[in-house]
Amino acid sequence: MEFFLVYLFLMIEKIGTFLMWGWAAFWIPIILLGAFLFYCVMEISEYRNITFDKNWDSDRAKKFKKFCKRTMVMGFIIGTLGFFTPTQKDLAIIVSAGVTYNVITSEPAKRIGGKALDLLEQKIDEALKDEPKKEEIIPQKQAL
Repeated sequence: MEFFLVYLFLMIEKIGTFLMWGWAAFWIPIILLGAFLFYCVMEISEYRNITFDKNWDSDRAKKFKKFCKRTMVMGFIIGTLGFFTPTQKDLAIIVSAGVTYNVITSEPAKRIGGKALDLLEQKIDEALKDEPKKEEIIPQKQAL
């Protein structure tokens, strides 16, 4: 497990950069569909009996549109994963918080923590006993 965390910590920036290419897989099919739509509109011709529906609903166009839709969905998912991939600093905070939680909740830490709190409470009580009270402190006025 530790080796995987070290690997992940070192490679997280590259993984995030790779996943951000998903946005290209999302936007490029949109541009291609727009270009194909423009082609279908421009190809309308009364002389050759070509209509928009004939171009837009042909078998090749259906396969192309299906491919573009699937690519856009996958690109959106991968791009979103890339967006939410933490940086090395964020990953270090996440891992250290998890390790800290495991250390604090361990049995030896609970025993030591209880003793440390008792000792701290005892020292605070001793310090408060020795501290002079506010009534005992009389401010001295200085003459000008």
